[in-house]
Amino acid sequence: MKRTALFNMKKIALFLVLFSFCAIGSAQTENNPVKPFRSHEISFNIGDPAFIKIFTDYYYNNYYYNYGSWMRDDTYTGLYITTPTLTFTYLYRPLKWLWLGGCFAYTGEYRIEYDKFSEEKIGSNNASLLSLAPYIRFSYLNKEKVNLYSGFGLAMTYEIKSSTVGRSRHWLSTEFTGQMTFFGVSFGKTVVGFAEVGFGYKGIINMGIGYRFDSKKK
Repeated sequence: MKRTALFNMKKIALFLVLFSFCAIGSAQTENNPVKPFRSHEISFNIGDPAFIKIFTDYYYNNYYYNYGSWMRDDTYTGLYITTPTLTFTYLYRPLKWLWLGGCFAYTGEYRIEYDKFSEEKIGSNNASLLSLAPYIRFSYLNKEKVNLYSGFGLAMTYEIKSSTVGRSRHWLSTEFTGQMTFFGVSFGKTVVGFAEVGFGYKGIINMGIGYRFDSKKK
């Protein structure tokens, strides 16, 4: 009888121990999830226009030396406007240190041409660069609110050029370009700030803001 009671008490004790371990494990799962990082990120960055300067200056100089019609001696460039580079990015995070996605970047340039003698505006030479690129980011410091990373992307860049000096003309050309992010830092958990140093269609220095989120569980 005593043995039966002792056996039953052992079963109850074992049950309570197992129940306790399950409860602790469940609590740890809720408080410390296996994947405490957001899976999706959308961001908007503003960078310097160094990239379009290289492309458009080469194009204008090449056109001038070969054809001599845009930058002829009796005209000069007056007002010269270059927009900052605007980049929209979406990234998905399959691993804690790996981000995969794509970018869209835009930069515009506007050159007003004047007659040297009359000082009258005679037209403008404009250029827009639109870049579409797959992008990869590798983060080597992965804290909940701070990431350090590098990345790169290969882009198809569309150059849309137009001139109203003389008769109106328009050009569309495409180039393979890229972006190399040497160093980047992000801070924040859901609403995130960015600062990057690199070279390519996003510029040499760019900063921005983003939003990280997870897919809704069914």
